[in-house]
Amino acid sequence: FDTVLCENASVTYYGQTFSAARPRGSFRIPQGSYRMCDSFVNVTLQLLPLASSTFSTTICRGDSVRVGNQYFSAQNPSGTVVLTGASALGCDSSILVSLSVSPPIQAQLLPQALHCNEPNTGEVLLETISGGTGSYQISLDNGPLQAAAPGLRLTGLSAGGHTVRLVDQVGCDTLISISVNTSAMLQLQLPGDTTIKLGGVVSINPQTNFNYATLRWDPANFLSCDTCLVTQSRPDQTITYTLTLTDPDGCPVSDQFT
Repeated sequence: FDTVLCENASVTYYGQTFSAARPRGSFRIPQGSYRMCDSFVNVTLQLLPLASSTFSTTICRGDSVRVGNQYFSAQNPSGTVVLTGASALGCDSSILVSLSVSPPIQAQLLPQALHCNEPNTGEVLLETISGGTGSYQISLDNGPLQAAAPGLRLTGLSAGGHTVRLVDQVGCDTLISISVNTSAMLQLQLPGDTTIKLGGVVSINPQTNFNYATLRWDPANFLSCDTCLVTQSRPDQTITYTLTLTDPDGCPVSDQFT
């Protein structure tokens, strides 16, 4: 009696079981012949190997993968799945599953306020980025993706809230909310318009709320110091002065005094 079986199967013949543990043998069948004499049966099994393969991939932390009728995830990243009768020879197929979980993307973003409070002049600087798998891409407010690396600046931002999306090479992403502020309001106040007698002197003591980088009086006529914030004027005619200050970022503010 010769037959072909998958290596994990068995066959029972006249109460005798044969399998991979007993692939061949002989046994007697009392009075088994047509003449009621004993019969002897020789059994030989041809065992077909089970198909085996491996499946490995990288997934995002919140994702899962289905192999056969089993799900694998970060909480269940490995195991063996047996697919009944799935091989080309009709035997079971064994799949060894091994998942890698992409670590979360971490980044440090530095928003920068509107420049001189002009519309759409805000920026965000990508200072550092780590985690994930492979290279990175970035998008702003659901816009198109672009390559991302430390030092990248996203420009043209309006004041208010924005959403930055960071994506790694396998498609895992992280959303980060940022806020672009308006810059500090520069204040400059010159004294009220003043009337003096011809030949008289008027002191000019401007008030401001910031440390200026540059200063310009226009015109500079009759001023005791045209490069000073606090100065005096001895005019021989009616004159209107304009003082313009700029802060270290180059933002100007002006006021007038007559």
